[in-house]
Amino acid sequence: MAMGILVAEHALQALGGDNDPAVTGPPSASEARTKRGPDPISDDEWDRSVVRRAFALLDVFTVHEPFFTLGDLAARANLPRSTAHRLASMLVRLGALQRRGNLGYTIGSRMYDMGLLAPTRSRLLSASEPYLQELHEVTRGTVHLAGWSGDRAIYLNKIFGPGNAAVPSRLGGPVVTYATALGKCLLAHTPEHRSPFEASLRLPRFTPHTKTTEEPFLRDIARTRADGLAYDSEESVPGISCIAAPILDRTGACVATISVSLPTPRLRQRATELAISRAAENVMRAHNRAPAA
Repeated sequence: MAMGILVAEHALQALGGDNDPAVTGPPSASEARTKRGPDPISDDEWDRSVVRRAFALLDVFTVHEPFFTLGDLAARANLPRSTAHRLASMLVRLGALQRRGNLGYTIGSRMYDMGLLAPTRSRLLSASEPYLQELHEVTRGTVHLAGWSGDRAIYLNKIFGPGNAAVPSRLGGPVVTYATALGKCLLAHTPEHRSPFEASLRLPRFTPHTKTTEEPFLRDIARTRADGLAYDSEESVPGISCIAAPILDRTGACVATISVSLPTPRLRQRATELAISRAAENVMRAHNRAPAA
């Protein structure tokens, strides 16, 4: 699924990508034409479009694979390495991609900023902001809001203060679904999104407590579906524990999750559960009361 950003055609034309041979890859010209309706673009022009190739790069990234080297990025996007390099360089300059040292490329913050312009996302952020702030003040923990962007779980908001523990998250950045309370809560309440274990990937271990095998992960998901809340006991960051709750729309579908992260000795489980459940209920009421776009 393409990410929510329009990369300017004239800016990308500077890469000279139209001189490369036509490449194949999703979506096909006929499929794209069906979706977008009649237009004057020929099949050959569509196949060689710089914008289409840029999106082919962006579509490679998923929540389970947020980083790619240039070679892997080119191979996954089915593009010549030289074309991928020029496109990636321009996307970095535009803020749509970001270089992260030896890890390679990842989605940039501009993608997040553009995604916020979607009316439904904007409504959620406006409705949740005061209650996330209140939750931070009550618990004195780092508060997150997360949701899906296509098949990617991303951070939508983060509230923290000088005394909060360092949690390595960034707005628009990927949520590690199998090792965070936010991610487990999203997966438990949106079963249409596949488990990270279905991809047959070797999942990285962030701490000695990270669950990298499917059986304990599925137990957590079952518990979350039964109880509503999800837990991360030092699974993503050493010394940090977290509790998350879902945000449901009028139909009962999960549109986002919120969480509180605290140093494990400071997390009072029952009090935190009550605080985050109350915040989730307040956000749901405000979100579902707001007029739909």
